[in-house]
Amino acid sequence: MEQRARAGGEAGLSWLAGLGAVVTSLCGEWELTLGRPLSGGSEAFLSEARTADGQEVVLKIGLPGSTAGGTEASVLKAAGGRGYARLLRHDEERRAMLLERLGPALGGLGWPMRRQVEALCDTLRVAWMPMPGGMRLMNGAEKAESLARFIEETWRSLGGPCDRRTVETALRYIERRAASFSSSRALLAHGDPHEGNLLLAREEAGPEFKFVDPDGLHIEPAYDLGVVLRGWNEDLRGSGARALARERSRLLAERTGVEEQPIWEWSIIERLSTGLHLEQLGIRELAREYLGTADALSGSESP
Repeated sequence: MEQRARAGGEAGLSWLAGLGAVVTSLCGEWELTLGRPLSGGSEAFLSEARTADGQEVVLKIGLPGSTAGGTEASVLKAAGGRGYARLLRHDEERRAMLLERLGPALGGLGWPMRRQVEALCDTLRVAWMPMPGGMRLMNGAEKAESLARFIEETWRSLGGPCDRRTVETALRYIERRAASFSSSRALLAHGDPHEGNLLLAREEAGPEFKFVDPDGLHIEPAYDLGVVLRGWNEDLRGSGARALARERSRLLAERTGVEEQPIWEWSIIERLSTGLHLEQLGIRELAREYLGTADALSGSESP
């Protein structure tokens, strides 16, 4: 969080310098006893806290330009605790939120990947909802167009770190997903539903999870499932990679009732865009995993 704030220039440094005063002010106004800071927030200050009546909560204060306190708060408010962490208090001006405290992230439970994917799918089915009236979020056509620009520009700026055929396949899929956008069929989707953003809510009657950190999109549910599928890259090498990946795509479709082909297309788009972003950040080993898998799955695609 501190590194991201410093990278944000004058606005980030100013936010960092004033953070202590903001925390103190919020603790007074919301009658909080601050606990230990929490890791995992690259775009926000996160800390355990306790309310005056003893409720265990999390205080979150977003960096300048983050969705915390804005889009994120709007999504959490609309959800009302269904499939998402419950929003208890909110200060839009200070990008501050008070959230119910949840347990560990799914990715830290040591579960095999298939079981993690099933938990993500099951919680998405709870979390997806119709767009609330008056809420305006990036829609599916706009998301597709932004990904097309990012992929084309970044692939060129990085000197072509993966097969050009993969880029052409992704751009063709993007054009198809943009053209198929329908506001009447689109839902309020999470936008980044990976295993680090799904936290354990309770275990008594079997594990139950809730999402945190929604990006918030007005888009077909297949997008979220493409994000889920993009990280399931185990054993996706060699001649059997495509068949295995298709089997996994069908599993998500059957688990959620969502059409399989759009899930597949978004998963290719997301693998490629994520790999390019990781390459931008210098996280090259993980970037090679995503880009190599995207090449293996899309290189033989026909138009």
